[in-house]
Amino acid sequence: MQEDKRVEGAVSLWVGVSPSREALENYVEIDYSTGDLSRLSQLADDFATGFYDEDFVDISFHERATRSLPDLLRRCSYASLIIPKFVERCGEFLPMEVNSAVLFYDFRHHGSPRPGADAGRPVKLRYMGSITVQTPWPD
Repeated sequence: MQEDKRVEGAVSLWVGVSPSREALENYVEIDYSTGDLSRLSQLADDFATGFYDEDFVDISFHERATRSLPDLLRRCSYASLIIPKFVERCGEFLPMEVNSAVLFYDFRHHGSPRPGADAGRPVKLRYMGSITVQTPWPD
């Protein structure tokens, strides 16, 4: 039985590289035009996330790559709540240079990418894990 991924206060994080903000947006955008809910988005395909609510997705794109996790996440929603928890989980510095982050709020992802998921794709992300913060979310 699949565990429920909608978890209040959970935040799941992917980091990686993208050639542009537009490419990153396209990577996470759910395509409703086909009516095929088995093919939601490229991120959903690559990481088997299942359905996610785009209203609870945050992306961060930087022109210049960094290894600093706080720098990467500083413009994200609830940065003051999530940065300390992700630094505790992942460390202040990432093992590779990245320019992009994707966060799912109230969503706990379990799993890893499909083998060869990002082969030949312009956006390459790595799942870093999930944290839990105290809710309700501040306004």
